[in-house]
Amino acid sequence: MKKKYFLSFILYFLLIFTHYAESKNKPLVTQDEVTFWGFIFFALSMGSLLLIVFLLSNLLSLGAKKEENIVENEGEQQSNENWKEILQEKKSSIKQNALKTVIEKKKEEKIRDEESFKKFVTAGNLSSSPEKINGHPQDEQSLKRKNCEIYSSIKMFELHSYELDGICKDFLLKMSGYVTCKSLNIYFCDNEQFYCYMEKSGTLFIKHENFEKSDITEEIIKYLKNKLGAFSSDHKDAFLPLIKDYKLFGALKIQFSSPPSNFDITPLWSEVKEFSQYFFQSMTYQFSIHDEETPFYNIQHFHGILNYRTTLNIPQNLTLIRVLKSKDNIKTFEILAECIREILAKKPEIYRISDNVLGLFLTIEDRDKIVKSINGIISKFKKFSYDVEICLGSADYHSSMRFPHKWLERANQSLSEAIDFGPNNYKLFVEK
Repeated sequence: MKKKYFLSFILYFLLIFTHYAESKNKPLVTQDEVTFWGFIFFALSMGSLLLIVFLLSNLLSLGAKKEENIVENEGEQQSNENWKEILQEKKSSIKQNALKTVIEKKKEEKIRDEESFKKFVTAGNLSSSPEKINGHPQDEQSLKRKNCEIYSSIKMFELHSYELDGICKDFLLKMSGYVTCKSLNIYFCDNEQFYCYMEKSGTLFIKHENFEKSDITEEIIKYLKNKLGAFSSDHKDAFLPLIKDYKLFGALKIQFSSPPSNFDITPLWSEVKEFSQYFFQSMTYQFSIHDEETPFYNIQHFHGILNYRTTLNIPQNLTLIRVLKSKDNIKTFEILAECIREILAKKPEIYRISDNVLGLFLTIEDRDKIVKSINGIISKFKKFSYDVEICLGSADYHSSMRFPHKWLERANQSLSEAIDFGPNNYKLFVEK
């Protein structure tokens, strides 16, 4: 643009000098020329002025646009940053809401479970509407929920399982740390009847072998079936249900010296629930490996233990006892088991292999004790006026017995040889 204006001025001066050269013999200036050149200079000055104004306006507009662009860029950057902050806030709020939702759901599930145990009712002289305990009204919806079924756990009195007894003792000991009471009792049930299995009084643990009917009334059982705890009529006893998958298999009784004030079940609830889940699984497993008619292990469990013991490769013995003559084989089995416990001074695992055969896995030392006591076992039957004939056959484990059935075959072979010799005999298979 500047070059263009510079060339225009040069052309203007060239015209002046050219005209001066042509008219040097003429008068220096005429009136027409003054008018003509005045008009030209006036036009040029006006043009220059307009040009300057135009250039200034363009410069000002360019500066304004630059400022606008700068402001817009700053605004865009600020808006982008604001959007980023908003998006981050939204993401964090979504995560927090999702986490909050999960936590709230878990809390709601836990509260729903705890509410069923937190609320107690007075089970004596029940009225048509639930009564209040410690200022908390009974949840009417909980009374309408699905009732639990009674699961018969009475076989616990016949199992004589050290493992299950140990679980019960640990549970009662743990409960005594949560609540101050006179005694704690575990009950098992059968056909709407509850029987005390184990009691903790002070530091003593008492296991009840007999079926002593409990003081759990029908009114209390109704609430136990609804997954609810209940107080007795005098408020000295509190009962909590032992439940697994809508199966009521027992109850925990908390006996107080005097009616408690503001009794809080919350710290006990999780422990009761955990015990119920674990104990039920252990109990049903023990039921599955025990014989249905006797307190002994069944044939399926015998073969499982036989397979396991074959892998040990240690000195051990398999002894089979066959009842040849008896009026009642089951009663005979029970007397035999009692005799064996007295001889060995412990409770070995006894397996019912068939209707008239029992099996035992013994150490070599225990095997010798049994052999020496056969006559004592027969004499004990005579005390009960039982005419019984038995035979024993056994086989020590040998490394050549690579398969479990080989070991069992050796024991059966020795039992057959003992029977051939006559009743009340014993035969040990010797590996050659």
